Amino acid sequence: MSWCLSCGVPGMAMCVCWGLMCSFQSSLLIIMEWFQLGMAGLQGLAGAFRGRAERQAGRQARQTAYYNASALDREADALDAESAENQMRMRAMQGVAVGQAATQTAASGVERSGSALGREMKVATRFEQEVNDLAARSLQRSSAMREQAQMERWKGRQAERAGKVSGFGSLLSG
Repeated sequence: MSWCLSCGVPGMAMCVCWGLMCSFQSSLLIIMEWFQLGMAGLQGLAGAFRGRAERQAGRQARQTAYYNASALDREADALDAESAENQMRMRAMQGVAVGQAATQTAASGVERSGSALGREMKVATRFEQEVNDLAARSLQRSSAMREQAQMERWKGRQAERAGKVSGFGSLLSG
């Protein structure tokens, strides 16, 4: 229970010294009410700042994810270009190997038919299989990189949405 500091009368009773409610107590109550209103306003302002920061963090997470995804896409493109170059080299090596087999056949004096042609065909087939295997491995790796890039973009969009929802929640809760 509170007491009047000037006359000692209990809190909300009429104060003997003024005949009204103690002016000190009434001004103290007004100050407390204003303080409570100010604190509520500051909490609301803090919620607004917190909400804005959470939304900004979500936006930043999305931008980071998109940057990472574009790096993965560039890496996949470089892998595709490297694979195309390697396939071209392998086909050139195939031509050289088939030519060497034909030269060896001609140098031995054997007619270029039957098993000699079969040998050239085996060399050509082996190189073509290596080219196809190289292309398949490269396609598999670049596809995996592109799928990972898509997943990064999705995660970024989800992080941005989560930031928005969290930000609005902080704004509403004050």
